[in-house]
Amino acid sequence: QEDYIESDIYPEISYFCFFFCSELFIKCTDTAEKDIQGIELYDLNGRLFFILKNQSSQETATINFENYPTGIYNVVLRYSSGEMKNLKVVKQ
Repeated sequence: QEDYIESDIYPEISYFCFFFCSELFIKCTDTAEKDIQGIELYDLNGRLFFILKNQSSQETATINFENYPTGIYNVVLRYSSGEMKNLKVVKQ
């Protein structure tokens, strides 16, 4: 499997795109301390493209990126504490 890219803002979150971003893999190593309630994918205009709920016990998540247009996307991780973490991902 490919090497994950560590987020420059959140060291506990890493990701990689597979085959020109047909799939986006997200890995969160802090799930034991914080429950992730959901992962959302938005374009830069704020349109919601994808939502994945109930990730609390999962360390990794996969988003099928194949049918989305090229561009920059905002991945939002929502935690049970109300905290949110945002990642920018470029699909080429």
